[in-house]
Amino acid sequence: MSDLSRQYDDIEVMTAVMDTATTQASAKQVPQEEVDRIKRQVADEAGLELRQELNSAEAVKTTPKTAEVDEVQLAENLKALRAA
Repeated sequence: MSDLSRQYDDIEVMTAVMDTATTQASAKQVPQEEVDRIKRQVADEAGLELRQELNSAEAVKTTPKTAEVDEVQLAENLKALRAA
């Protein structure tokens, strides 16, 4: 009986190894064009313009100095509104 149990355990280990190897091999074989196509399809379904979003994300980057100036300007605007 222990021989049968050992064989069953061996089969489970071999099956797990094969599943892992198959999954890893499949993931590496997907062409980049296919990945890009699926990304665009998902973005289209969500109503997003992927390229536009990526470009605007780069344009929005600000330096800390710019953000500091914006805060000063906002504080001055707030004071002016409270005085009015």
